[in-house]
Amino acid sequence: MTEQAIQTSVVRWEYFVLVMSLLAAVATSVAAIFTYRAYVWNNRRRDALSGGLETFKPIDAKSSRYEKASQVTSLIAVTVTLFGVFASIGYSARNHQLQNLQDAARRDLAKQVTVAANQAHEAMLQDAATAVELKAAYEDLAKTKLRLSEVEKRTDDRTLTKLQETTLFSMLKPEAPQQFILFLAPDPEAQRFADKLIAVMTSAGWKSFFPPNNFPKLQSSPPYIWIFLGDVNKSIPRAASTLRMALKKIGIEAQYVPLTMLTENQFALYIGPKPAPKQ
Repeated sequence: MTEQAIQTSVVRWEYFVLVMSLLAAVATSVAAIFTYRAYVWNNRRRDALSGGLETFKPIDAKSSRYEKASQVTSLIAVTVTLFGVFASIGYSARNHQLQNLQDAARRDLAKQVTVAANQAHEAMLQDAATAVELKAAYEDLAKTKLRLSEVEKRTDDRTLTKLQETTLFSMLKPEAPQQFILFLAPDPEAQRFADKLIAVMTSAGWKSFFPPNNFPKLQSSPPYIWIFLGDVNKSIPRAASTLRMALKKIGIEAQYVPLTMLTENQFALYIGPKPAPKQ
């Protein structure tokens, strides 16, 4: 039986108990009235006994009727009271059944709340685990980007920005015209970078030429930029000093390296491969 049906039954039993109680009260009141009337007529009966038989008969008949009526109404009151007791028992049973059903519903609701709380807790734990995994993924991505950047630094060609070109040109132009010997490492990237560097120097009036045939060939290709001089311990040619300062200004370190084939006023520029990035 559903909760709604039990509630309807409880309401009906409540009305039944109320009606039976009311009827029992009415029957008890009527019985009391008839009992009182029987009492009155019994008194009259006693009085009539002293007055003669003819006077006694009608009084005795009325007294008997009131006594019978009192007995009947008392019986009705007892019957109605028994029905009221039966209705009270039925009402109590239905009410207990309804309470048990409501208690079971409350227990089910509490169980559902507990399950929902556990599910919410598990969801929070999953969200936390997902957040940790996401953080680890972002960290891996950052590391991958860093490694990619390092690879690009190792593989990308060196270049000159517009500011570097302008700075180099403005520092070399006052010393033009100049000539210098150019040594290039047999490296494609070094040759491409040299093309960019020499283009700026040429526009500033600095002309380069390759070493004569009587100059020795480089036995290795170190990853540096050097300025060759006949003797690094003697007076440095002004043009070589200016070139070194201009290269340093744009972020390129160039060291003086002796090359005995050069005269006192000559200097040469060596452009080697791209240095490996610092670890």
